[in-house]
Amino acid sequence: MPEALDFLLATALAQPLRISTNVLEEARENMFYLGLAEAELCLHTAPTLEAWLAAVVAGKGQQLRGKHKVMQFYCWHDAQASQLRFSLVSAGMALPFHCPLQLVELSVVVQGFIKQECLTFDQNLFESDMPAGQLMAEQAESTEFTLPVWRTIIP
Repeated sequence: MPEALDFLLATALAQPLRISTNVLEEARENMFYLGLAEAELCLHTAPTLEAWLAAVVAGKGQQLRGKHKVMQFYCWHDAQASQLRFSLVSAGMALPFHCPLQLVELSVVVQGFIKQECLTFDQNLFESDMPAGQLMAEQAESTEFTLPVWRTIIP
């Protein structure tokens, strides 16, 4: 594993696990993200990043040992922030997103991050007589966004 990812792995595993009855608090406090500049992205392959995430899952599993708690580890590509993000919440809770989710294989999420499939910006927004908020609301109604998420249970 590249040295930079080793450092980020140690950083992610140094973050203590937070367990709460509030799913948003739990998700927020357990969140970690990986943001790489375009020049850095070409240095990492999908299998390398998948192995890094597997090491994170294994490390978080070690942190859970003895706590008698089952958690969900979930990972997604945040296209607006150009980041690969992950978090953990208790296994019985719904994942804390306000959009439809599509559970996918880890490779789909990692490929989205590597390819940086960013959200498209509508240039017509500046040329419209319609107020931006109204235009965005109409676009949101006509386009259903589904977030690809990979999830695994950590006993």
